[in-house]
Amino acid sequence: MTQTFQLHPITKLFPPMSDAEYKTLKADIEQNFQLETIKTHKGKIIDGAHRYKACRELGVVPQTEPWPGKGSMAAYVIALNLKRRHLNSSQKAMIADDARPMFDKEAKERQIRKPASVTQKIAEQKSEAREQAADAFGTNRQYVDDARTIKKHSKTLADEVRSGDK
Repeated sequence: MTQTFQLHPITKLFPPMSDAEYKTLKADIEQNFQLETIKTHKGKIIDGAHRYKACRELGVVPQTEPWPGKGSMAAYVIALNLKRRHLNSSQKAMIADDARPMFDKEAKERQIRKPASVTQKIAEQKSEAREQAADAFGTNRQYVDDARTIKKHSKTLADEVRSGDK
């Protein structure tokens, strides 16, 4: 019996595939099998939600592997997806702003686990969530701030930018 996985919230960071992209992926898995493993963490999928869905629909046992657990999980997932996705600069900035809370949460978790002297060093480093998110996406920090401003003023426009329609 195949293990069933839930999706980790990080999978919502990137826009979903279009129907055409998904059909192409599913056909590829049907013809060539699953070429890239699905990454998991604590029983949840962190990368490969579309592959998982396609495998389940095709009756193929999904091949998974756990996140190595080193460094930032958000940066890891972002790096995996940036290789595959064709995102423009505006999309990268919008998604980088979406990732800010994840980087902030990871920084707070590091502070809890470290002695005060190390915590101070972490704070002194350029570990601000905005900078980490911008760096992870290879985009400009100001673009990430602009993305936040767009989100505050118009959810519709933000969604259009995120999806690549604008």
